[in-house]
Amino acid sequence: MSPDAECSIIDVQMPGLTGLEVQERMNGNGLDVPVIFIAAHEEEGIEKHALQAGAAGFLRKPISEESLVNLILSASLGRRKAGLNWGMDRNLVFVGPGMPRR
Repeated sequence: MSPDAECSIIDVQMPGLTGLEVQERMNGNGLDVPVIFIAAHEEEGIEKHALQAGAAGFLRKPISEESLVNLILSASLGRRKAGLNWGMDRNLVFVGPGMPRR
Protein backbone atom coordinates (compact mmCIF):
# COMPACT_ATOMS: atom_id res chain seq x y z
CA MET A 1 0.00 0.00 0.00
CA SER A 2 1.36 3.39 -0.94
CA PRO A 3 1.46 6.11 1.73
CA ASP A 4 0.48 8.45 -1.13
CA ALA A 5 -2.97 6.89 -1.42
CA GLU A 6 -5.86 9.27 -0.86
CA CYS A 7 -8.15 6.59 0.42
CA SER A 8 -8.24 2.82 0.67
CA ILE A 9 -11.41 0.99 -0.22
CA ILE A 10 -11.11 -2.50 1.23
CA ASP A 11 -13.41 -5.50 0.97
CA VAL A 12 -13.98 -7.15 4.35
CA GLN A 13 -13.74 -10.70 2.95
CA MET A 14 -10.69 -11.42 0.81
CA PRO A 15 -8.50 -14.45 0.26
CA GLY A 16 -5.45 -14.42 2.51
CA LEU A 17 -5.97 -11.44 4.80
CA THR A 18 -9.32 -10.06 5.87
CA GLY A 19 -9.99 -6.37 5.40
CA LEU A 20 -9.72 -5.88 9.17
CA GLU A 21 -6.27 -7.49 9.13
CA VAL A 22 -5.20 -5.14 6.33
CA GLN A 23 -6.44 -2.19 8.41
CA GLU A 24 -4.54 -3.45 11.48
CA ARG A 25 -1.34 -3.72 9.43
CA MET A 26 -1.83 -0.25 8.01
CA ASN A 27 -2.35 1.17 11.50
CA GLY A 28 0.64 -0.76 12.82
CA ASN A 29 2.85 0.62 10.05
CA GLY A 30 1.71 4.18 10.69
CA LEU A 31 -0.10 4.58 7.36
CA ASP A 32 -2.48 7.47 7.85
CA VAL A 33 -4.81 6.70 4.96
CA PRO A 34 -8.59 6.79 5.38
CA VAL A 35 -10.14 3.33 4.98
CA ILE A 36 -13.61 2.65 3.66
CA PHE A 37 -14.80 -0.94 4.06
CA ILE A 38 -17.26 -2.75 1.86
CA ALA A 39 -19.01 -5.98 2.78
CA ALA A 40 -21.36 -8.35 0.99
CA HIS A 41 -22.69 -9.98 4.14
CA GLU A 42 -23.58 -8.68 7.55
CA GLU A 43 -21.33 -10.17 10.19
CA GLU A 44 -21.77 -9.51 13.89
CA GLY A 45 -19.47 -6.76 15.13
CA ILE A 46 -17.39 -6.29 11.96
CA GLU A 47 -18.66 -2.78 11.18
CA LYS A 48 -18.30 -1.66 14.80
CA HIS A 49 -14.77 -3.07 15.03
CA ALA A 50 -13.71 -1.40 11.77
CA LEU A 51 -15.08 1.99 12.79
CA GLN A 52 -13.54 1.78 16.27
CA ALA A 53 -10.18 1.03 14.62
CA GLY A 54 -10.48 4.27 12.65
CA ALA A 55 -12.25 3.39 9.41
CA ALA A 56 -13.72 6.38 7.59
CA GLY A 57 -16.81 4.41 6.67
CA PHE A 58 -18.48 1.07 6.03
CA LEU A 59 -20.75 0.20 3.11
CA ARG A 60 -22.78 -2.91 2.30
CA LYS A 61 -22.97 -4.30 -1.22
CA PRO A 62 -24.48 -3.40 -3.55
CA ILE A 63 -22.82 -0.03 -3.14
CA SER A 64 -24.33 3.07 -4.62
CA GLU A 65 -21.89 5.33 -6.42
CA GLU A 66 -23.31 8.30 -4.50
CA SER A 67 -22.65 6.68 -1.10
CA LEU A 68 -19.08 5.82 -2.04
CA VAL A 69 -18.31 9.28 -3.39
CA ASN A 70 -19.85 10.90 -0.30
CA LEU A 71 -17.66 8.80 2.02
CA ILE A 72 -14.52 9.62 0.02
CA LEU A 73 -15.35 13.33 0.16
CA SER A 74 -16.14 13.10 3.87
CA ALA A 75 -12.77 11.46 4.54
CA SER A 76 -11.07 14.21 2.52
CA LEU A 77 -12.85 16.95 4.45
CA GLY A 78 -11.93 15.33 7.77
CA ARG A 79 -8.25 15.26 6.83
CA ARG A 80 -8.32 18.87 5.68
CA LYS A 81 -9.95 19.98 8.94
CA ALA A 82 -7.19 18.14 10.78
CA GLY A 83 -4.67 20.22 8.84
CA LEU A 84 -3.29 17.34 6.81
CA ASN A 85 -2.10 18.06 3.30
CA TRP A 86 -4.36 15.83 1.28
CA GLY A 87 -6.06 16.52 -2.03
CA MET A 88 -8.11 14.68 -4.59
CA ASP A 89 -5.12 14.62 -6.96
CA ARG A 90 -3.72 11.58 -5.14
CA ASN A 91 -4.55 7.93 -5.76
CA LEU A 92 -7.41 5.79 -4.59
CA VAL A 93 -6.51 2.24 -3.64
CA PHE A 94 -9.05 -0.55 -4.04
CA VAL A 95 -8.31 -3.82 -2.25
CA GLY A 96 -10.56 -6.80 -2.82
CA PRO A 97 -11.77 -9.35 -5.31
CA GLY A 98 -13.20 -7.78 -8.44
CA MET A 99 -12.29 -4.25 -7.39
CA PRO A 100 -10.81 -1.94 -10.03
CA ARG A 101 -7.11 -1.23 -9.58
CA ARG A 102 -5.39 2.03 -10.36
